[in-house]
Amino acid sequence: FKSGETLQYELFFNWKFVWIKVGSATWNVTQTTYSGNPTFCTTLTTRTSSKADKYFMMRDKLTSYCSLNLVPLYYQKDANEGGTLRQEKVWYSYPNGECSVKSWYCRDKKEPTEQNYKSRYCCSDMLSMMLRARSFDASKYKVGQRIPFLMTEGRHIEWRTLVYRGKKNFKM
Repeated sequence: FKSGETLQYELFFNWKFVWIKVGSATWNVTQTTYSGNPTFCTTLTTRTSSKADKYFMMRDKLTSYCSLNLVPLYYQKDANEGGTLRQEKVWYSYPNGECSVKSWYCRDKKEPTEQNYKSRYCCSDMLSMMLRARSFDASKYKVGQRIPFLMTEGRHIEWRTLVYRGKKNFKM
C-alpha cells in the first residue's frame, strides 16, 4: 500500500439470485503525523443506503494511526448501528518491550468504561491488523494456514485468527 490509497466498496445483500445494494464503504491510507512522529493514518467509513436504513442503519467511522513500520499507536471507532451509539478509543504504548493498551468504551452515552491491559504480544485493532496483513509476504503460506493475533475490540481484548485462503487474480 502507499499513502494516498483509497478503496471504495459497494455493499450488497444477497439472497439466492437477488442482489440489493445496501451501502458503501471507503478505506483511505495517508501518511501524516501523530504525536509529532510520522505515521500512517487509516480510515474506514461505512454507510447504509436510505433503503437499507429502514431495516438497519449503519454510520461508522474507524480511524487508526500506526508507525511507519506498522506498530499500532491509536485507534478510534464512532459507530451508529441500528440506533445504538458506540465509541471506542484505544491508546497503545510499549514500555519495557511490552504492549500496553489503554481502552475507553462508551455505549449510548452511558458511563464510559476504561481498561488497561499489558501483554508481551503486540495487540492490534481491526484497521491496524488489516494494514499489517496487507504487508505480509504470503509467498510461502499454505492454503488454510492460520495466523493468530491479539485484537482489541470494544471492551475486550481477545485472540483472533486470519486464515490464508489462497491467491486469485482479478481483471479490472
